[in-house]
Amino acid sequence: MAMNGKIAFLTAALAAVMVTWGTGDARAAAITGEISMGGLVRTLNVQGGSVVGTATATYLDFSAPTFFGGGTGGFSGIADGTLGSITDFSFSPFVGPIANFWSVAGFTFTLDTIAIAEQDSTFLTLLGSGTVSGNGYAPTEGWWSFTTQNGSTNVFWSATESVPAPGMLGLLGLGLVGLGLATMRPRRDLA
Repeated sequence: MAMNGKIAFLTAALAAVMVTWGTGDARAAAITGEISMGGLVRTLNVQGGSVVGTATATYLDFSAPTFFGGGTGGFSGIADGTLGSITDFSFSPFVGPIANFWSVAGFTFTLDTIAIAEQDSTFLTLLGSGTVSGNGYAPTEGWWSFTTQNGSTNVFWSATESVPAPGMLGLLGLGLVGLGLATMRPRRDLA
């Protein structure tokens, strides 16, 4: 490759790395961290039905206020005891997604899936996934878990970022450029 060709290649490669490195700065950051919530819940046999034990419940009625707090990461600004809301729902069968499943202090969570992890005469544990959004963050996939025993709730939700940070993308780009340069062999002109 002639000297002008090498300079053009290096300039293009450097521009590609810089564009890759800078793309993360223009996007909103993913939400990271955890938040806890709690309150009272009634376990029902169906929506508007009778209160039943955890072993036969199919519907959750969050009729009492829900308190949020104990947040980390993007949720750390939510003070303990902040009032929020959780939507009543049927978990067996689950019909979703449920938009605005829970909301507090500008954050909302859309519940996409739910699975029964444990259901017996003492405990009901549900595990769900969905998307949290709000407060200038990018919509972020996360997990929601719920446990109740004898009509009291202990609810926990968390999200983790699964996209590499922009700096890592830049380092990857530089590594690829280095590999490209290392594989280039000088050619001899046979003139």
